[in-house]
Amino acid sequence: FDTDESKAGIFIDVFPIENTYDNPIRRAVHGLGSYVLLLFVSCVRMHSKYDRLMEYVRGDASMMRMVRLKNSVGILLSFLPLKKWLYITERWCSKCHNENSRYITIPSGRGHFWGELYERKAFFPAKNIRFENREYSIMRLPDHYLSKLYGDYMTVPSVEKREKHTVIDIQIN
Repeated sequence: FDTDESKAGIFIDVFPIENTYDNPIRRAVHGLGSYVLLLFVSCVRMHSKYDRLMEYVRGDASMMRMVRLKNSVGILLSFLPLKKWLYITERWCSKCHNENSRYITIPSGRGHFWGELYERKAFFPAKNIRFENREYSIMRLPDHYLSKLYGDYMTVPSVEKREKHTVIDIQIN
């Protein structure tokens, strides 16, 4: 972990939008499986970085408990390597192939499967906007998306209510 904010750069979140089922029972199974598998991935990942994480959260009792708990689960799940858990999770989250389903979801987003369950019409068809003399495609109803995730997203939250993010170095090959 690098806590030097001068090295932070720009943050870009990329979350796949997945189709999900119109049938509420199939959608519930899809959501539960996505939630459990993403939790498993988090636990296995936490186990692989346990010492660094414990050093990072030292002094924060609740965070230390959470890291220890997830590490314990990660130990049990480490019979498969992290890459295999990621593969299984990606396959499960993207298992609905109905490009015309009424609903879409972002299982790996901040609200997870159910917190980021949307009607397809809020995203598609995309619309084009101009920004800095370039044209970009964006979701059809960005206000709907941002309001669901952040409430009044046009007001900057006070410092104590702002989300805190950990800066880590990743390599993309």
